Amino acid sequence: MKKLDLTAGNITARLEICEATTLMGLRRGQLAAEAGNDDNPLIWFARRFMYPDLLACTNGEIEDKPVEELTFDEFLALPDQITDAWLEAAYEVNPHWQPRLPEPAEQEKKRSKLTAG
Repeated sequence: MKKLDLTAGNITARLEICEATTLMGLRRGQLAAEAGNDDNPLIWFARRFMYPDLLACTNGEIEDKPVEELTFDEFLALPDQITDAWLEAAYEVNPHWQPRLPEPAEQEKKRSKLTAG
């Protein structure tokens, strides 16, 4: 478990990042499944990975509002300093949840296989 007391701009967050349980993993999966297919890849990524990963393993409050009541739009409006520190802590406590993007060299190999021959 890791505790964070963060302030950025006029927003204060008091968060407790917990080691993932099976129930938290199910909640994470449920939130991720609700992501849908947004046309904006940045919004889709935040809705599919960031929001579920953070909400599923966190207790606490942001501006006296329980974290579990934080809407996606409220999440997007948080100062980057809070979101960045929160993500770092969540993946430190639950490294197996961190999204694994293909390495650039691996992506290039896939592209050249598609265009070859």
